[in-house]
Amino acid sequence: MALKPDNSTQSPDSNFGGFLQAGSTDSVNDVGIRTLRQSYVNISGRMQLPVARSRHPKFTDLILESATITQQKGDYELLQVTYEGESRGASSVTIGGGTEGTPLFETVSSLSRSTSQQPLDTHPNFDGDAESIVGAACGNDGQSEDPDIIIRDADGAFQRISDKAKVENLRGASSYLAPGAEYSIRYASESEPDISNIGRSRTGSPKGAPAVSGIGPGNAWLLTAIDFTQRGEIYEVTERYLLSDTKGWNDQIYFYPKS
Repeated sequence: MALKPDNSTQSPDSNFGGFLQAGSTDSVNDVGIRTLRQSYVNISGRMQLPVARSRHPKFTDLILESATITQQKGDYELLQVTYEGESRGASSVTIGGGTEGTPLFETVSSLSRSTSQQPLDTHPNFDGDAESIVGAACGNDGQSEDPDIIIRDADGAFQRISDKAKVENLRGASSYLAPGAEYSIRYASESEPDISNIGRSRTGSPKGAPAVSGIGPGNAWLLTAIDFTQRGEIYEVTERYLLSDTKGWNDQIYFYPKS
């Protein structure tokens, strides 16, 4: 692996003091962050570690993330450096809105749909008219509950529909599978994201997420987590959101202050 300086016509790199080795990697990830890894070899004592967080001498948008010198066979040392930062080669420009940071390039998002067991009285068709669950079970207009059919505890919490329900397939029902979703968005940002809104619901949808109006009445997104890592002078950010049931998130607990 080592390039022997005495037998080479190549000159050592003036910035790193060693001979650049084959196999360097230069890549850009899906959110526009560039990672450059290089290796240099020279006789022991002729190289030194770059200054922490210094810029690459050629690619000045990249910042030193790590550097190590290790002893090799014979009287040689290996310098390995990793630089990270914004990729000027990305095709997109700054985009705005809908995130806790300021994305530099196009965002990458994912949506996972799922179901969870919820009390039957949270169903959007629980009451209100003759075609509702209460209306069908009680045989009325759905505006009032028959306490012998819609069973609640002493505190008023719903328990189940009794065996006296007018419709047989509602007897004993206590819960249903409610559709839900988890959404995440990844992006690169010049600034550290605002984490003050974790645990708060949004009045609208995060960037790229389905509009809540298309999912169901009353649904809302809750910001559950923000993960970020500084990469050079920029941040790789992941935001995670959870969709509520049809009653939304309790505004007294999860109020989101931004418009």
